[in-house]
Parts: sequence; C-alpha cells; structure tokens
Amino acid sequence: MAAIPIDVEKHSEINHAESYSDIAQNQKIVNEAGRLATIAEHDLTFRQAVKAYPRAIFWSVLVSTCIIMEGYDVVLVGSMFGQPAFQEKYGNYYSDLKGYQLSGPWQVALGNSGNIGAILGCFANGYFVQLFGYRRVLLVSLFLVAAFVFIVFFAQNLPTLLTGEILLGLPWGVFASMAPAYASEVCPVALRGYLTVYVNLCWAFGQLIGAGVNEGFQPLTTEWAYRVPFAIQWVWPIPLAAILFFAPESPWWLVHKERFEEAERTVKRLGSKSMTGDDAKKSVAMMCWLGWDVELYSSGASSCWLILAWLFLYYTSLGPVTYAIISETSAIKLRNKSVCLARIGYVGLDGTSNYIRLGPLLAVRSDVTRLILAWLFLYYTSLGPVTYAIISETSAIKLRNKSVCLARIGYYLVGILVGTIQPYMLNPTEGNWKGKTCLFWAGTSFLAWLWSYFRVPETAGRTYEELDILFANKVSARKFAKTTVDAYADTGESRIKQE
Repeated sequence: MAAIPIDVEKHSEINHAESYSDIAQNQKIVNEAGRLATIAEHDLTFRQAVKAYPRAIFWSVLVSTCIIMEGYDVVLVGSMFGQPAFQEKYGNYYSDLKGYQLSGPWQVALGNSGNIGAILGCFANGYFVQLFGYRRVLLVSLFLVAAFVFIVFFAQNLPTLLTGEILLGLPWGVFASMAPAYASEVCPVALRGYLTVYVNLCWAFGQLIGAGVNEGFQPLTTEWAYRVPFAIQWVWPIPLAAILFFAPESPWWLVHKERFEEAERTVKRLGSKSMTGDDAKKSVAMMCWLGWDVELYSSGASSCWLILAWLFLYYTSLGPVTYAIISETSAIKLRNKSVCLARIGYVGLDGTSNYIRLGPLLAVRSDVTRLILAWLFLYYTSLGPVTYAIISETSAIKLRNKSVCLARIGYYLVGILVGTIQPYMLNPTEGNWKGKTCLFWAGTSFLAWLWSYFRVPETAGRTYEELDILFANKVSARKFAKTTVDAYADTGESRIKQE
C-alpha cells in the first residue's frame, strides 16, 4: 500500500504529532486520515496510478520476473522425457521398442520433483520472510538457484538429477509464493490486479522460453542436447540478484517490525518524485493503526479460501490436459504451441508482428489439436491469471505472506496427485482412457465452477481493510460487490451496509 496525499491544511494536526506511535494511537486523527486515503485510492485511475507509482511498478515487475525460472524448468523437465539424447543417457534400452526409454516410475519422480521441493520452499518462505523480510529471502533464493543448477548440469545418474531438481524446487517455491504477496503490498488498488496477474504472465514467459530451447536442441544427439538447456538457468540469478539487491523492502513488513523510519523511506522510494515526506509519514501512520485495527476485526478465515482457490485452479489448469491422442513427439510440439498461446493471451496488444512470428509454431493439422489449443487460449486469458489476483487480495493483512504460501502448497499437492494418477489414466497398459480422460477433468471443472459461483467473493476495487472487515463480518461472497464498507466508522456495526 503506497502513500496517498492528505489535505495538509485541513488536517495539519497530523504533521505536529511527535512520533508515529502518537499518530497511530490518536484514533480520531488516523480515522479521518484513513477515510480520506481510502476515498483517494478508490478515485485513483489506472493512468494516474502509473504516473504516481512508477517505481513500485518497476520493483514489483522485477520481483515477479524470478517466476520465469520456474516456468522454464517445468516445461524443460517434462520435454526431456521425449528427447533421444536424454533417453539414452538416463533411460534403459528396451528391445521391443528398439530404443532407450525412461521408466514410468522415474518419469513420475522427476515430474513431481520440482513440486516436492517447492512445497518445502513455500514453508520456508512463510517462516523466513516473517523474520528477515522479502528482500533478504529473495536474494538468498537467487543464490541457491545458481548453486543447485550445478547439480543438474553435472548429474551422471537419475538419483543425482532427482536430487538437483528437488533442491531447485526450494527457491521456486519461494519465488512463486513471494511475488504475489510483494506485488500486493507495494502497489495501490488501481494497480494491484494488474501486477499480481503479471506473476502468471512471467510463468508463461518461462514456459515459452523453455519450449523454444527444447525445440532448438531437440535434433542434437550429444549430451549437450540436455546439458545446455540446464545451463541456461544460470542466465537468470546473477543479473536479477545484482538489481534486486537495491529493491525496497515491503513497507507493511517494516511497520510490523516497528521500523517506522525505514518504512517512511520505503514509501517515498515506491512513489514518484512528487511524493513528500509528510505524505509518506501519514501513510506509515495509517499502516500502524490498520495493523492494530485489523488484528481485532479480521477473522483470519480467508486463508482457507485461498487454498481452495488454488486447488481448484489446478483441477482446471494445464496439468490435467491429455495428449494421449497423439504421439510422444507431437505431444512435445503441442506443449510448445500451448505456451505460445499463453503469450498471445497476455500480450496480444503488442501488435500483429507477434502473431506473424508465432504463426509457423502454431500451425496445426488435427481438429482435436485445434480444439485443445482453443481451450488453452481461453484458460490463459481467464482462469489462469485471475487466480493470482484472488489469492493476493483475499488474504488478511497480517497473514498475507503465510496465506499465499499455504495456498501455493495446496496447489503443489494437487499437482503431485494429478501427476501421479494421470499416467495411469493414459497408459495403454493401465486405464487406456485416451481422449476420454478429458471427461473426468470436465467433471472436476464443473465442481470447481459450482464452488466458485457460490464461494469466491468479488474483490475488485476493495482496499485490504475493507476486505478484512467483510470477511470478519461473514458477509456472503455473492454480496461482497453490493456491500458498502466504511472501514473507519466509529463502531463495528456501522462499518458495513448491505443493499
């Protein structure tokens, strides 16, 4: 939450307060300042917010860029299973197939290795961010990526490769759970949805790069066909760490640690040059009071909705898509086409040149493949990105980081479940469901839609204190949009008014 200018002449008593604690404890002063700030934030348009908070946008985008590494490796590892050089190095020779093949159990293990490490990384992120802040944890995670890539690059056998992938999952879990929380804490309401959704765009960018790298090295028959793609992961951590070393800490975290002067400097860094010290001080004073007030009124129950939201996301995401109707090589190419559609869905406004460049890669022959690609396009322009905004906006202020971590852990757990049962549905020697597998996931998608219709609230345009008050008063999710909230009313009963 960035600073909102307050009318200095009308509320000059705020400037004369001797300390932040004096301001925070003077409920009358802070109530009026908070009310004005809320009105100003609601009236702030997207264009005005971009001009007022350019540096907040810059740092949020840069932190989210770390997600590219996770998306890259997710595509890369799965694509390696069909690469001849990788199969010959790590697989076994099957005379009936007249070639090398990675066994089913090892495919499942490697496919889930990143998720296993990411679960541990999410737990670590929720704990260490509370102690050390976003910036320090992020820098350590970038260092760990650079170190763990050595393991997968020099791996001579499957156990070593599996260990490296699990360890790489640790910083990925940190990036995936940190980026939405950080973006939501440094940006105003007008930018919050855009920058939290950008997290998923970075994941799609990583998939696009991974698909392109795999496509380029697929024809090679030497060990460099899979070692170079692994080595490319060294490109990201060092330059990102060099820049993010200067990233500002979340002002909310600094306020929770009672480091008010640092929070004031951080708020000024996130805003434009026109932001004054008085504006920053008033914003920090409101954070002091909001942290105390929300602790009284927040039920903390919104975390369960976060977890369920991300669980249902996976049930209708790319994980359950079946490629059983096509050959192994075609499946890899279809995966590459799908990530190209992700980029089109997000950045279609870049111009027609993007479509022209992606044209040859998106060329398809099968009607079924066209249907899958159309479905993927709809996913990447709707459900895929919006979930990141939901989990960032429905978490309680003081529990945001931990709540996002729990939600992401739920997502990874379902990913492991899906990655385990999906091969048995498709394997010709097991279920052999082929295209009928889609019917199973259609059923889970319907359940997700039904739950979302009744239980997912509308959070657009709401400040965090308003959302916490709505949850604390157990307002029905379907009535969120029509309920008027006065977060700074004198009594709890007068804070909400349902139409």
